[in-house]
Amino acid sequence: MDVVIAPRSNLKKRLFVVILVVVILAFFFLKTDRIDVPKSKILSLQTKPSNSVVVASAVLESASYRSVAASSSGIVKTVEVNSGSTIEAGQIAVEIVNSALIDEYDTALYEYETEQINLEIRKSELREDIIDLEGKIGIAQLELEEAELNHRAYMELIDTGSYSKLTFTKSEFLVKRLTAQLASLANLKKVKSGIYESQIDNFNKKLALKKRALDILKRKVEALKIVSPLTGIVSQANVNIGDSVTNGQFLFDISDPQNLSFSIRIPEFYFNAVDVGNRVRFYNPRTEKSVNLPISSVNKISVNGHFVARAQLASANNVDSLIGSEWTAKIRSNKLINAIEVPRLSWFDGGDFIKLYVLTDDHTATAQLAEFKVIEAKQDTLVLATDTISPLTVVLISPAQMDNKSHLNLNIGG
Repeated sequence: MDVVIAPRSNLKKRLFVVILVVVILAFFFLKTDRIDVPKSKILSLQTKPSNSVVVASAVLESASYRSVAASSSGIVKTVEVNSGSTIEAGQIAVEIVNSALIDEYDTALYEYETEQINLEIRKSELREDIIDLEGKIGIAQLELEEAELNHRAYMELIDTGSYSKLTFTKSEFLVKRLTAQLASLANLKKVKSGIYESQIDNFNKKLALKKRALDILKRKVEALKIVSPLTGIVSQANVNIGDSVTNGQFLFDISDPQNLSFSIRIPEFYFNAVDVGNRVRFYNPRTEKSVNLPISSVNKISVNGHFVARAQLASANNVDSLIGSEWTAKIRSNKLINAIEVPRLSWFDGGDFIKLYVLTDDHTATAQLAEFKVIEAKQDTLVLATDTISPLTVVLISPAQMDNKSHLNLNIGG
């Protein structure tokens, strides 16, 4: 087979074409990997010391409160309270309907009243027996006194011969018979009185037991109307008309408005930034009320990434009706940290952290994704903590638009 060797000039041309294609493709890929960014989105910032503003959630609590629970099972008929309302001691707060309990009470009341009537009837019957015996005893006493008088007269006249010995003997026998009769009646009265007292005592004991059971049921029925045990502010109300409740089920708390405090849950990131005496502005987003107070105590035991601080509140601040509500707490820390301040970014929707692209090299215009701690979110700007004192150049582009790429090649335009 013959071998044909291409001319050298053709090889050079083919090599040149290949190199040209490679260069064009490389240029194309490099060009498409770069992101066009206007200079207005490039911001050079000087790091400067800033007072740390700690933003945390807080709840207004009372150091003294009572929990109120359902005293019986049933259906909620009326609710006279809601979270934040004031209530007086003894005021009806919730009324529950329990038909079975009410029927049980009505039955017990009927049985008690029937027993009362039967007791009075029995007392009357026994009393009549005693009265009848007392009448017989009275007659027997009169007969005995008369017989004794006659017998004494016979004794005085026996020697005169006015009466016979037989008459005297009959008189003596009559006195003895009437004396025995009177003693028998008195003994019968004593026996019947004992029986009377025993029966009445038994009746009274049975009636007392029924009365005790009736009183227990009455208290249960009365407890269907739940009253406030003290004067205070209702918090954490968890009951509505028509709810089915069980005995012991929690309904609401009543807090003492004279001993209030804010409980602030602070991220442990600020462990060294919060101390007793730091000023706090508490803001209630629902009512737009705000209160400024100093921190009174700090418990730096971390639980689930947070520790707790407290600020005491006097009821004179007129926010006691908001017990149990959530507030936003902005704590002005005395600790200075390195920070930069950027415009309030449209994609920032709150939270403790934000991601921004930072230029790693002004000459190559390469940006690296970095995360910053938000130490204060102002109306127009965000104050971000940094770990450096050197100036930073940030690119104000949402990382979400760039699929959160870790690096960007920038083509900075005019």
